[in-house]
Amino acid sequence: MPEHLAHVDIAPDRLQRWRDAAVALGEAGTALRIELHSVTDDPSRHNLTRAARAARYAETITTGEFQQTANITATELENDAS
Repeated sequence: MPEHLAHVDIAPDRLQRWRDAAVALGEAGTALRIELHSVTDDPSRHNLTRAARAARYAETITTGEFQQTANITATELENDAS
């Protein structure tokens, strides 16, 4: 199996924190919510990277506290994907 498709262990509370962040982002978190469904079904590096990209996108279209939430979420996702 290619490395980017390898399974990544993610604690349920961590996944829930990302979901909560996506919901808090409102419309800006829509793509992130969708990608997190894929992470739930198949927690691979590939899916974590896609979710991180969605969080980075949310960061570009939000401001203030929402932008900070998106940044923190994207960083965590990127770290877990690496």
